Amino acid sequence: MSDELIAPSPDLEPQEVVEIQLLGLKLSKGRADSLEMEQVWRFAHPDNKRITGPIQRFAMLFALPAYRPLLGHSDYQITLIDRTDDAAQLRVRITADDGKAYLYDWVVGRATQGIDNGSFMTLSVSIPQGAGQSS
Repeated sequence: MSDELIAPSPDLEPQEVVEIQLLGLKLSKGRADSLEMEQVWRFAHPDNKRITGPIQRFAMLFALPAYRPLLGHSDYQITLIDRTDDAAQLRVRITADDGKAYLYDWVVGRATQGIDNGSFMTLSVSIPQGAGQSS
């Protein structure tokens, strides 16, 4: 990643938002003070941030077994499940660094105020469903 963060923009599609976050998670070591985690945090929807708290607390979520596979993953596939003008649900298949596969449901929605108004940002990420070994 460069030293400049990608900013949310109404021009970014839901899949692009998820890909930007996945790249940050792939490169991140889960540290709140890392540029990569800051990139992931930058695309968290304001409603999500109200629930998860500041970036230090947000980063701690990735120490939990449910979200640990996202850090340093080796591969991903994104499938659009549903899309409206203001929200989208995507299914993300992660191949974790241990070779196991996990399925996450990623929900993005448009911010409705502030500097990111009109931009798709992540509202929630489900706990994973085990998908077994990667093929």
